[in-house]
Amino acid sequence: MKKTKQKFNRVQPLIKNKKDELNVESKKLFDLKEEKLEYLKVLKSYEQKYLQGVKKVNEAKHRGDLSTVQILEPSVIHMKDQWADTLLSIKELERKEMIQRDIVLESTKSLKSFEKLAENYQKTLKGLQKKKEQSELDEFSVVTFKSDDLEDELGLDD
Repeated sequence: MKKTKQKFNRVQPLIKNKKDELNVESKKLFDLKEEKLEYLKVLKSYEQKYLQGVKKVNEAKHRGDLSTVQILEPSVIHMKDQWADTLLSIKELERKEMIQRDIVLESTKSLKSFEKLAENYQKTLKGLQKKKEQSELDEFSVVTFKSDDLEDELGLDD
């Protein structure tokens, strides 16, 4: 029983560490999701600016205003490049997010296994405790029974 109790006590700090690790990894996942949301806002902004720029360039072309087209096209190309770069950044964040999700899942599994181990030790301890109590009760009953038999043999009945 002592060894099982020691095992149970040794598992408790490990469970705490696993919970702390899970919290840290979950926070990293949360941060990645937040960062991705910010990039999605930026992506939307670049998309709108790019589409507005294309519209202005097309209007200038339609009017035959080539000087305006020459002025606007570089900034439209720049917006398109920014849009593409942001999209690539989002894809990279999604890749990191998937990896982090796997890490969180693995941390969760690890925590659950240690919690199950502690639960098993606790069940074993309860079982051993019940056996010990039953043994003590049996021993008490035998001693009491023998004492009663001895009193009967000696004729010490009240």
